[in-house]
Amino acid sequence: MDQNDANADARLLQDWVPLGQSLQGALSQAVWTADGVTLFADQQVPTMAHDSGSVSARHARLLATWCADREAAGELPERIVVVEVAIGTGLHLRLLLDAFRDLCAADGRDWYGRLAVFATDVNDGTVRRAVEWGLYAPHAGSVRLGWMDVTRPGLFLELDTGAELDLRGRIDLLVANYVLDLMPADILRRVGEDASRAQWQAVLARTWLQRPDLLPRYTTLDADALAAAAQAGTMAALQQLAPIHPLVQTEVAAWTVDIAEHPDAVWLAAEADAQETALGAGHPLLAEGTVVNHPSTVRRVLEAMAAALSPAGYAVVRDIGFTSPEAAAQMSGTARYGASRSFGVNFVALDRWFASHPETGVLQGPGGEHDHQHGTRLLTRTPQPGLTTAFAAAFAPEHLLAARRLATEARAAATVTEGMELFRQAVVHEPRDWFLLVEAARLALDQGGAADLALALSSKALSFNPFFSPELWRVHGDALRAAGQPSAAAAAYRAGLTAAPRDAGLHWSQGRLATE
Repeated sequence: MDQNDANADARLLQDWVPLGQSLQGALSQAVWTADGVTLFADQQVPTMAHDSGSVSARHARLLATWCADREAAGELPERIVVVEVAIGTGLHLRLLLDAFRDLCAADGRDWYGRLAVFATDVNDGTVRRAVEWGLYAPHAGSVRLGWMDVTRPGLFLELDTGAELDLRGRIDLLVANYVLDLMPADILRRVGEDASRAQWQAVLARTWLQRPDLLPRYTTLDADALAAAAQAGTMAALQQLAPIHPLVQTEVAAWTVDIAEHPDAVWLAAEADAQETALGAGHPLLAEGTVVNHPSTVRRVLEAMAAALSPAGYAVVRDIGFTSPEAAAQMSGTARYGASRSFGVNFVALDRWFASHPETGVLQGPGGEHDHQHGTRLLTRTPQPGLTTAFAAAFAPEHLLAARRLATEARAAATVTEGMELFRQAVVHEPRDWFLLVEAARLALDQGGAADLALALSSKALSFNPFFSPELWRVHGDALRAAGQPSAAAAAYRAGLTAAPRDAGLHWSQGRLATE
């Protein structure tokens, strides 16, 4: 079949709707629900931003600060309820608990023994894999695994027993890493110098099934059945579309809309005004109008999170998004990670909203995030100055990324000796960051020929994370091979492939070893 003829047969799955209501966004959530494990196993979704151990250690220190504050006030609960939504690989929570246990042991505190931890996701596969791997076995007396939807924080369904728990109003710490970017968002633009008479445009989307002739490669359903599933719009129906995501294409365009009919018309106008004030008259980003990346769903989720907290509880959310007025003023649309699409979270708009509506919660950033592509926010029901100060010290980019900057310098160093010294400094800064150890091991092995040092570094990294990292198992196996231990190297490669069966690097190393 000619390529042009095939494209001419494209089937409309959804006609024009606001971007936040597009089929592509709903399809991404269906993919996560149906097959989140594969997204992580194939490394389609980057996880080092929160799985390397450094963020977990900072969470542990912040939780210790909270416990100390509550204890000093005579308000430390008998059971400290900790919830992580969207655990993903599960590593972040495991490493947080490890670090918190060690902190409490070192200080002689009983806080770790008070923990009641809920490890949750909407994908049964990720939760079941945590069970299969024994990910939380060292914390078995404290951790319960189950299902929780980030849009309904606090409503927990236990995996093994089916028990339902309502934790709303009882959560002392709620963690949400890189899940808010899955929430739908709209993009609008106000055009015209006179705000009272300005026109508004909205980004609309329609979704096509391209190349129906290729459907047999992905599904047994035909185009009619898939179109019906798209129209049904239920999660079960959308999961039928998940396998065909390579054939789904979204078309976008800006259309004039009547802003008065929008349920958030007042907020949109206020946000456009605030953007113009922040950028200043004549700013190039205002030349074609004032863009508003509208995070209405994320705002509602954050409000629900605040309501789910205990009176003195707190939540920490971290995600990709816009942390400066300049970034928030651009029509950036969505980013794609494998089969999933994400919407950058407009932290600038959310900060303004909560600042003007303190009754819904207190949302605060750590400072210093200007032009940073990741945002972290502390959410509480009422102001907590001591916790806010500790949060800023832990999560301000200048502190959070210091070791990463040293690692970048180490990889570019003129000599191996210089590079290893920079890695040493980075590890001193972040001693629980196993990925720094992996990078240092790779440098020691590939450029320094130091198999014993590489083996020591990778072994230390495995003491933190023996579960999920194809690169960790690969560098460990390569170091074993270089040290003359081929059987142990083969076992390391097999261990890595158990977690990531399609990792090309592990297969290459395994094949090389087999031919020697």
